[in-house]
Amino acid sequence: MRVKVKEHPNNQIQITLKNDRDKNLIFSFIATGVFILVCLIVYLIEMFDYSDAKVLQKAKDYYLNERYFMAIKYYDRVLRKNPNSNPDIYRDYGMSLMKLADYDLAIKYLKKYQESEPENIDALYNLAYVIYLKAKQNSDKQGFIEAAHYLESSIMLNQKFEKSYILLGLCYRGADMYDEARAVYNKAIALKSFSQAVFYNLIGHTFSENKDYSKAIDYYKMSIATEASYVWAYLNLGDMYGILNEIQPALENYKKVIALTNDFIVPYVKIGELYMRQQKYYEVIQWLSQALKVNPEHADATYMLAQAYQNTGRQKDMVEYLRKAARLGSDEAIYKLRELGMELGK
Repeated sequence: MRVKVKEHPNNQIQITLKNDRDKNLIFSFIATGVFILVCLIVYLIEMFDYSDAKVLQKAKDYYLNERYFMAIKYYDRVLRKNPNSNPDIYRDYGMSLMKLADYDLAIKYLKKYQESEPENIDALYNLAYVIYLKAKQNSDKQGFIEAAHYLESSIMLNQKFEKSYILLGLCYRGADMYDEARAVYNKAIALKSFSQAVFYNLIGHTFSENKDYSKAIDYYKMSIATEASYVWAYLNLGDMYGILNEIQPALENYKKVIALTNDFIVPYVKIGELYMRQQKYYEVIQWLSQALKVNPEHADATYMLAQAYQNTGRQKDMVEYLRKAARLGSDEAIYKLRELGMELGK
């Protein structure tokens, strides 16, 4: 005779709970699968249902709104479907690639655009500019010379395209061809179509980069002689006198910049640097405090002010400005705080 064993109530509860969990798990799998399927359908509709015109319009919209990553995505779709598209697409695709520093691919498509528009000044200039950026990134003299070739062609087409002269000079300077750079700048001056102050100032740079500071000073002065309010020439003059350790004329030129435009922080900082070199810390504090009124977020000025406070015994102010400089991204301030055994925050 069989004895029927009665199942314990707890076992029945566990079995019920297990069955419920299994049902919930199955339902969860089904819901997840449906969601993924819906997403896939939407994606496929988006990928395959767009007309060519709609894809191109999206690319243009992203490009005009400076959303270059998305612009590239849609231009790429257009070009994969139709490699022989409107040349303007090569231009916009190439410029988008340039913005994201993909110089090799940018050059490829800007060359396609330039070849389709051989007498377009902008096409020559944009191609030259990307080649220049790549050469600058790689310190490639041959790249600078290649860019110069396109710029020379643009000037032959239009002698009054100022940007070509400026970039051409930069290319020759990048290739250490300073005589050629000066020749370009002098040609621009001779045309009398552009600001002569700008090009005399640029000639000054060619001598400064060659460490011929006296000649550089002569050309910066010529720049000022043609345009007395050209602040960059005063600023560069101040730098040259600073390098030559002629402090007084350096200060005078920086102060002239401030007189012409008092919302520009650079001359304040440079005056602070000059006084720091002379260990005149109270003057440093005076000028850098003014600098930070112009731009309170200037990390270098903030760090230098902390140094000046340290050298005048104002330890509390030093720590305050070290912490502020560190928060603004000054590596020197972070290192100094660690050296002092202090945290970034209070």
